[in-house]
Amino acid sequence: MNSNPRILFVARRYPPSVGGIQTYAKELYTRLCQHCPVTLVALGKDPLFHLAWFMPYAFCAAVYHVLRHRTDAVFFMDGVTAALAPFLRPFTPARFTVTIHGAELTFRRAFFSHLMRAGARACDRTVMVSRATSALAVRNGLPAGKARVIYQGIYAAIPAGDEHRRLRDRFERSHGIDLGANPILLNYGRQVPRKGVAEFIKAGVPLMRDDIRLLISGGGPVRDGIRNAVESLNLGDRVFTPGWLDDPTLAMLRREAQLFLMPNIHLSHDAEGFGIAPLECLYAGLPVVYFDVDALGESLRDGGFRVPPGDYPAFVERIHRYLDLPDEDKEREKTRVQAFVRAEYSWEKTTAQYMDVLTGRD
Repeated sequence: MNSNPRILFVARRYPPSVGGIQTYAKELYTRLCQHCPVTLVALGKDPLFHLAWFMPYAFCAAVYHVLRHRTDAVFFMDGVTAALAPFLRPFTPARFTVTIHGAELTFRRAFFSHLMRAGARACDRTVMVSRATSALAVRNGLPAGKARVIYQGIYAAIPAGDEHRRLRDRFERSHGIDLGANPILLNYGRQVPRKGVAEFIKAGVPLMRDDIRLLISGGGPVRDGIRNAVESLNLGDRVFTPGWLDDPTLAMLRREAQLFLMPNIHLSHDAEGFGIAPLECLYAGLPVVYFDVDALGESLRDGGFRVPPGDYPAFVERIHRYLDLPDEDKEREKTRVQAFVRAEYSWEKTTAQYMDVLTGRD
């Protein structure tokens, strides 16, 4: 392959759609563009029914690009888009690579799982976002010899000075919350069952001190279940659910909160492949308390506070123990977790590893 390869980048999860994989896709695309010409074919919409038109469109666009521009490498950002690989293969000798994120390997619908596995097998390389995802992929029939684990690079904006104060004041006025009055615990992201937030509200929040406030941001299929749990337990003065918050507001909250919570539960049909939101928090110096489920123990490791799965009393005890630390000890923890994620998950390292895989240098 030439030293300046032409890459076709196919992604179904991409901004303005919101989520960890979307953030990953945009950042990786932007970084790859600094090294070589990259053509993007992306879907920026959430509802799955958009796949009905996007997949045929992506296939036609891919055929056009590989024939017209003699593409050197085709990169599928997830297993769903890789389902196009067997159909695209006859049109090009380009090197095919797919990134597998974890949850897609556990889809309940056998037909779609078969398509994704066939697509991954048609690729020259399968990039796994964690060792846990790699093991799951092998158990689901993907060849181990093609796999390469590449950890995602992590970056999180950190507003300072007047910008931070402006964002904080706007949030407090909009939501009627005084961020300085009580310890704030944070959770944000797409609220899906494996995140375990509704279960934590029922089993964990009642064990917490009354002065602690939990702020949960994000939409998703269990958003209403979370709100119903808050209402049924009369926790409206302790748990706040403002819905989706924009990135600058989340960046401000990463500085205002005391801890980020990741109370995930294990589900046979879903899996946490990496855990982007908690690593963003560590990058900003916000410690994380998490259940050791799926890939979280691998990605967070000692950068977070690990708790055995499902042990809600131990989870809450770990929260209390951190909040009771002297201020100087908290500052040391913030510095420690920030140093951990910045050393382990640099985008420069991630991009270089992807370039090796996409060009066949690995």
